[in-house]
Amino acid sequence: MKKYKLILHGLNCAHCAGLIEEKISNQPEYENVTFDFVNKILTLETSEKEDNLAHRIQKIVDSIESGVEVKLCNDGHHNENNHSHGNCECGCCHGHDHNIDSEDEDVDSEGKNGFFGKARPLAAGCTLFAISLVTPYILKNEYAFWGMLILQIAAVLVAGYKIFLKGIKNILKLRADENFLLLLAVTAAFCIGETTEAAVVTLLFVLGNFIEDYAVDKSRKSIKKLASIRPDKATVLENGEEITVPAEKVQPNTTIIVAPHERVPIDAVVTKGSGFADCSAITGESIPVEITEGTTLLSGTINGDSVLQMKTLRPYSESAASRIIKIVEEASAVKGKSEKFITKFARIYTPVVILAAAAIVLIGTLLGAADFKEMLYRGLVVLVASCPCAVVISVPLGFYSGIGAASKKGVLVKGSKFLEVLSKADCVAFDKTGTLTTGKMRVSNIKTYGDFDERSALALAAACEKYSSHPLAEAIKKAADGLDLPILINYNEVAGKGVTAEYNGKTVVFGNASFLQENGILTSEKHTCMLAVDDKLMAGFDFSDSIRADARKVVDNLRSGGFKNIAMLTGDKKEYADNIALQCGIENIYAELLPQEKVEIMKKLSKNSKASVFVGDGINDAPILAAADCGIAMGLGSEAAIEAADAVLSDGNIKQLPACIKTAKRTMRVIKSNIAFAIAFKLAVLVLAALGAAPIWLAVAADTGVSVICILNSTLNVK
Repeated sequence: MKKYKLILHGLNCAHCAGLIEEKISNQPEYENVTFDFVNKILTLETSEKEDNLAHRIQKIVDSIESGVEVKLCNDGHHNENNHSHGNCECGCCHGHDHNIDSEDEDVDSEGKNGFFGKARPLAAGCTLFAISLVTPYILKNEYAFWGMLILQIAAVLVAGYKIFLKGIKNILKLRADENFLLLLAVTAAFCIGETTEAAVVTLLFVLGNFIEDYAVDKSRKSIKKLASIRPDKATVLENGEEITVPAEKVQPNTTIIVAPHERVPIDAVVTKGSGFADCSAITGESIPVEITEGTTLLSGTINGDSVLQMKTLRPYSESAASRIIKIVEEASAVKGKSEKFITKFARIYTPVVILAAAAIVLIGTLLGAADFKEMLYRGLVVLVASCPCAVVISVPLGFYSGIGAASKKGVLVKGSKFLEVLSKADCVAFDKTGTLTTGKMRVSNIKTYGDFDERSALALAAACEKYSSHPLAEAIKKAADGLDLPILINYNEVAGKGVTAEYNGKTVVFGNASFLQENGILTSEKHTCMLAVDDKLMAGFDFSDSIRADARKVVDNLRSGGFKNIAMLTGDKKEYADNIALQCGIENIYAELLPQEKVEIMKKLSKNSKASVFVGDGINDAPILAAADCGIAMGLGSEAAIEAADAVLSDGNIKQLPACIKTAKRTMRVIKSNIAFAIAFKLAVLVLAALGAAPIWLAVAADTGVSVICILNSTLNVK
């Protein structure tokens, strides 16, 4: 089985997308089928030959929605610019001319698909209708009626001819969509002499489509702005000359130049220059970061006022901005329970409503509630109001807005499934080292023995560790910064144990207790590292990991936000774990754990909670990240972290976690309010329609009006 990605150009109907995904999933030769409606990417696994795949999928798509072009995109990249294919004909999107993926068709342009281009038929229809209303006052003779009738027919045709053509086209396919039902209702209104109502219904329908089209357009464009954080070009320094090349062609260890106020195209380290940088697009941190030589900047970072010379660290495709874009783009394909519910709801709801409309007409006529013509009118109102478009479109857009909002805060959530988990989570477990702490060791205590003083012991220990890169050695050298180090001879390092050397004719041993014992030095003292001179214990060194500055605040915010169980899981010794937990305000401490023991405890915590979250470095914690309902990794530096986790803290700091959880909760509130509002409004109109108290214009409001409100609610209130 091989994984493929296909882009479906011109597919703008969320309901059709769900039908296509379902039909392809039911084919035995395709597995793990997911469709990302926002980016129009269909992902599947198959053993079918690549040459035939696009053709087969095209046939399936055509059976549901014509005018959609299927293309393979094996590299995962796609671009719908300059494409203008067919439009939705299923009725759920009312036959809109969306075309909202083309940058050439901006909503502010005056082309036929731009803002003014789409408004012209509506404006012309409204003008003709307005003139028709004043015609009787102008003519005041036997021609007044005919003049008004002709003008209202013209208004209907000018404003709604595209909708009517799509309705006819779809009924020829034996698919009675909303466009056809509108045509039927308008025709019936003309036949019974309700010409004004026919014109009003058409104009309201087209107006609703126009507003909804504009709202969805804006939503999609705001989502696609994420790609702007990744520059396409890079300025490379070759033989003293600056050359602009495509960023994707720049290899690691290449020298690049970043001009003032430009974005860094590829993850790189500063080799020349200093100043400040805006990292908000990557980390969500609004405060500028100071830059010096040796500072690593992630791609997407905006340089300040200085010119920087940098050395690239990794390829363009593996840099931070590319990873962020990939995660956010693919996130909408990972569907949560709410999205799956909506898909099932739309599949069941639509046929039920059609049967209900038929029952209203037949039963109402037989029972004498009204004549057949009146009951037929009521049935048409029910059908026009029944489209599930408002819910089908607003839910995925709401989730994607939430994922986008979280990414702006520096948290990359890999799908609506995990956004739902974060919204209801009440249990969180943290790894210690590198999560609650900085991961950088420091000397916390020096105890001297005999006549030795602390400064002499520290200087001698630092001299022993002069050539070591071990974290504890680095901590000792940092503590001894500024001291004059003695010169040692006959230096010998035993990896993972310690160092032996000579100083002024005396034997020096520095290392852990077992290393000292191997060298004939027996002691009952317990320190992480110990220093001995001529078989006498000189000093003992203890180390600790420094707590992150925001750790206590994050824990307090989570507790006040509804987290009942906050725990720390670590393999470190209990005394170290207790010290860090005390500083962070964490009461549930699990220390000295093996990896499998961490997993077992995480599973128990998950069983006793609504949803559980684990936050760790993602490198050695892959099993426990999987055991939690949502595993969150620290930072973008490790590919293993991104692959193992369900979400990523892009700047490697937990301070944005509470804000992300608030965004998740707000997203779910908006989505649930959309579902409740849309269903309640539609049901109310359906009941009124059955009783004969709802005109067709109200049915139009129940459809397009509710869609607009839900879309705007999804895109404006999720922050």
